[in-house]
Amino acid sequence: MYHYLKKHAFAVITSCLLLLVNSVLQVLAATKMAVLANYLIAGKIRPFVSMLVVIFLLWFLTFLISFLESYIQETVIQDILSNIRNDIVTSLIKLSQNEFK
Repeated sequence: MYHYLKKHAFAVITSCLLLLVNSVLQVLAATKMAVLANYLIAGKIRPFVSMLVVIFLLWFLTFLISFLESYIQETVIQDILSNIRNDIVTSLIKLSQNEFK
């Protein structure tokens, strides 16, 4: 398995980094919710609306990164499975009929 992961190391690392960035953005959006609540309690409407827009943008960015991460993961999974199948078929083709039985 390590052999196949090594072939697609860049995509796997990219996917992991996107997962990390996505998690950081989600935590950031959650912490901004506390600030949003403070603005609402204080009755500061203008900062409340601007913070609400920032939170929506963070969640939208999280959605985009999540989509890209899923796309990369599925592409890598398909490539690795194709490589495994090709290796199995190649080794089976090399066998003679007597060895195959």
